[in-house]
Parts: sequence; structure tokens; C-alpha cells
Amino acid sequence: MSVLGGMLVDEINFTKSGKGSDVSLVVGRRVTDRLTVSYDFNLFENAGHFRVNYSLQNGFSLEMKNSVDAIGVELLYSLGTEPRR
Repeated sequence: MSVLGGMLVDEINFTKSGKGSDVSLVVGRRVTDRLTVSYDFNLFENAGHFRVNYSLQNGFSLEMKNSVDAIGVELLYSLGTEPRR
């Protein structure tokens, strides 16, 4: 866990999607073992969205995204041996 501007964060990273210039800075915090809150800011489009992920059971999780343009909720399934956080 690190401190960034007085706020505790668990995640700071850059992500890149399939588009050439689509790079985002992601800053997040694990609130509980099952709940993660993060902010994803696209550096080239100057836009961002909040993301809330809640882990259910058996690899399922709910993810809510909220931006200026849209709000969405997804039911996700994760394959693999590691539980989704």
C-alpha cells in the first residue's frame, strides 16, 4: 500500500487497449476483500471513468463503470485458479 497525495491507494498502473494511442492511468483502492474502487483516466482523450468491482462467488463479479458519457454494469466471469479481486 502506498500513499499518493495523502490518499491510500493499492493500485497505480498504466493500461493500453488495442488502439494505438489509447493509454490510461489507473488509480485504485481495495476497500474490502471483495470490493475495489478505481479511476481510469485516458491520457490522450482527456476523459476518465470511475469503476467499482464487486467479487461474487465462483469466479463471477459485478463491475459498474461511470463516466460523463455513460453508465454501465457488467457481469464478468474470470477463468483460472486465482480468485478475482
